Amino acid sequence: MFSATVAVQAVAEAIPYTLSILPLTELDGVTANNQLSAETSLLVTVELLEGAAGLENRVVVLETDSTLATIMPDNGAALTDGNGQATFSLTYGGSTGAGTLVARYDGTLGTVSDEETFESIVNPVEIGSLDNNGAFVDDVIRVEPSTTVGYLGSVELLFAAGNDIGERLISTQSIRIESPCLLNGFASLSTDSVIELTDGIGSTTYTAADACSDTTDEVTATLVQAGNPNPASASTTLSLSAAPAADERFITFISATPANIALQGTGGGVGLEERAQVTFEVRDGSGNPVAGQEVTFELSRTTGGLALADVSATTDANGRVAATVISGTIATPVRVIATTERSPADLVNDPISVVSDSLTVSSGIVTQARFSVGVDTFNPAAAADINGISVTLTATAYDRFGNAVPDGTAVNFTSECGGIVDPENGGPRGACETVNGNCQLEWRSQPAADTVCADNRVTIMAHALGEEAFSDDNGDGYYTNGESFSDNSEAFRNDNESSDVDGPTYDAGELFIDLDNDGSFSGATPIANAPAGLYNGIACVSDGTVCSGDAISVFSNIEIVAGPLDASSLTVTVEDAAAVLLDPAVDPMVPGSYVVRVTDAFGNVPPLGTVVSASATGECEVATPDATMSNSNAQQAFTAGVSIIASGANDATTTDTITVSVTIPESVSATTDANGRVAATVISG
Repeated sequence: MFSATVAVQAVAEAIPYTLSILPLTELDGVTANNQLSAETSLLVTVELLEGAAGLENRVVVLETDSTLATIMPDNGAALTDGNGQATFSLTYGGSTGAGTLVARYDGTLGTVSDEETFESIVNPVEIGSLDNNGAFVDDVIRVEPSTTVGYLGSVELLFAAGNDIGERLISTQSIRIESPCLLNGFASLSTDSVIELTDGIGSTTYTAADACSDTTDEVTATLVQAGNPNPASASTTLSLSAAPAADERFITFISATPANIALQGTGGGVGLEERAQVTFEVRDGSGNPVAGQEVTFELSRTTGGLALADVSATTDANGRVAATVISGTIATPVRVIATTERSPADLVNDPISVVSDSLTVSSGIVTQARFSVGVDTFNPAAAADINGISVTLTATAYDRFGNAVPDGTAVNFTSECGGIVDPENGGPRGACETVNGNCQLEWRSQPAADTVCADNRVTIMAHALGEEAFSDDNGDGYYTNGESFSDNSEAFRNDNESSDVDGPTYDAGELFIDLDNDGSFSGATPIANAPAGLYNGIACVSDGTVCSGDAISVFSNIEIVAGPLDASSLTVTVEDAAAVLLDPAVDPMVPGSYVVRVTDAFGNVPPLGTVVSASATGECEVATPDATMSNSNAQQAFTAGVSIIASGANDATTTDTITVSVTIPESVSATTDANGRVAATVISG
């Protein structure tokens, strides 16, 4: 470390640069009205000019009330670009009210700032349901088949979100469903009490228990909306039937098997059936099964040709009766409504009904367009130096309609270096099975092995049997000749991360899944009995000259940066505002803006949580906050802005020192101290 004096001359002239917050916009660039909400984030652009010219590589700081909004970057500091503009994003903080944005630049000749006001609001969202014509009805929960719930029976509750002028909202909202019977455990829902309204609509099944009979139950659905003290709600009053007399009947839903059925014409290839048995049970008031009782069936919807094999059936000796649901060509949920007579001679005047739980019609197989793999940490610290540093891998698999693939769908993993384990199910399996469309494994580092990733970049591939993505232009649910599709190659692990305009490219020597067993990589449809260039997937219901119904490998690659343990192995450079690299042994650091760049030895970003900080002694002062490395696998430097201002009267006897430090957070290794390892670049002015 060395020291010197900083020659700072006091000037009386006006500051030559100006700072201004430009009009706020939404993230897509549309001019906003300075209103921030959970649905609408804002883009804040701050412009720094000297005359008409933008000042580049200057550190601009933006601050506001953290309860109203959250600023990104999370340290509130950003560098100006070639136009002198620094950009920030502003997201809803969970509270409402008016706030002020304060932008500041600490320059060599003084500090300039600007302010802009904004308002954090809650957008008006109403809760209700849709009528038979699809129109939004405010404040009312729709009930099917009726608001009368048979003894131990079930009904479907339907919800919708709308705006303040009565239009349906196509957005995701959350509601909380409550009632006295639900609160006391005397009734149940087929879902959690808080559900999401996807595209503004949703439903659940309400089932009454014995303790809530011969009474009414007011069900309320309340919007879950942060910052809104008076959220909208909708309600309905259910009439819960009394326990039947000994000679009366009641009907209950028993099961739907399977709960997920395949699209019509596709079931055999994906392990799903195209029919489901929905079973109900009829008993008398004494609890005995009633044989020979007629039950009629109805579907809650017939979208895409959904149908019933029979519209009625008679109970067996156990009081059981089943409706057979036949799938259609469109992915959709559906319920069966079963109706019977309360007493033997009173079918018309006093019917009782019950609804089943929801059945789902889906393709049952993952599509390339909806298959991906993710990690919880892109740049784990110490993974380049210590065995056993773990990263959670999550594969996500949906069919072409966006439905989760059936539970138990197998996903396989392979890694360029390190290993894949299944800590939940005991050991070194390189595969997992989906639950609700997801499954997880762990990657673990192994830097001491013979197989290593020389550039600290680890490629991981996940793959599964699925189908190619296509554009269903006519909306019939199947592939039609002439519709566009993405012709998959065989799955490969893209170890060198090569790509062209069409996406990742295979290079000789990279691992691939030889689906057609011909010993070589196939860059197009890899099915031995189908010509290249044909669509492959269960959406094919034509002959083999138009498309192939065979499954192919869908796959996804992702990279992890195995970070170092010791921050002294990182490369740290400092540049001035003119992008001139400074030598700490020669170049003084005068008041102004600087850029700190940090990489590992191979040009990758440093580990997650790495902190760049600056401190000063003497008559210098650091005017910018610390910067923290985010979760990233980029092959580039992490940049942080540092602003230095003169805080004294240029006393020649003082020692003025600026220290820029880079710290990797506490490692899992016992060899690090409590503060982690620190690499320091010291520059005096």
